[in-house]
Amino acid sequence: MRLYVVGTDDRQRQGIYRAMIAPAGDPALLERDGAGSMPADWFEEIDVAGENGGIVKMRRPKNFTIEFVNGCAEHVPSNLAKYMIERKLARATPIIIPAGVSA
Repeated sequence: MRLYVVGTDDRQRQGIYRAMIAPAGDPALLERDGAGSMPADWFEEIDVAGENGGIVKMRRPKNFTIEFVNGCAEHVPSNLAKYMIERKLARATPIIIPAGVSA
């Protein structure tokens, strides 16, 4: 899916701009949906030392970097794109509609 930068900052619209997100670690999303309803690819498994000295597998939120080139990011997985649009971190269209105007 294609996404566009939010806002009017020229530094974000020209050249390369990287947005770093970890949707599985978003407190609002966790409260609303719970970790069990999130896509498995939003987590990574890590090994940690257990109480008995053994190794325990744990899941933690995975970090994603979305690269915008001249204000546009291409080939963004749909679940990440939907999250970014819902949280107003990106737009689905390059058209800027002023507040108070309906499309």
